[in-house]
Amino acid sequence: GGGTGRAIAWQCALENCQRLVLVNRTVEKAQMLAQELRLFCNGKARPGGATWLEVIEWEELAMEAQLGKIDLIVNATPLGMNPSDVLPVPAGLLASQHAVFDCIYQPRKTALLSAAEQAGARVANGLSMLLQQGALSFSIWFQREAPIDAMSKALPFRQ
Repeated sequence: GGGTGRAIAWQCALENCQRLVLVNRTVEKAQMLAQELRLFCNGKARPGGATWLEVIEWEELAMEAQLGKIDLIVNATPLGMNPSDVLPVPAGLLASQHAVFDCIYQPRKTALLSAAEQAGARVANGLSMLLQQGALSFSIWFQREAPIDAMSKALPFRQ
């Protein structure tokens, strides 16, 4: 998949998440990422055992079969940047048990986040991720701690 989704999947693996389900519009990309993650985690004890990592098709029935067993949904696609975009996860599959993170930060509230809120889910957009990436870049470039408060206030579309 894309760089954002890859980074999030890798961090989930590094944090020993109990279960990770990869969904990509191109299933082969998700399968390649899953293979990399399995190789990296080979032989390491996993909380979810052998079935901790799955790849499913980007289609409603496959998602429906998984979403009852999932508490975090991450959208790392550009779907939602345009008002005419389809939802990356069908609204009818969202529930109050979910926390939904949309990596998109503009618009601040995507259709996915609105649908998730209506379903009673907790939601967050990608603005905090943008801020933290900027802070990390700042500290690398200037070898000092980033002024997070000033950076947050400078965001033109902050929350």
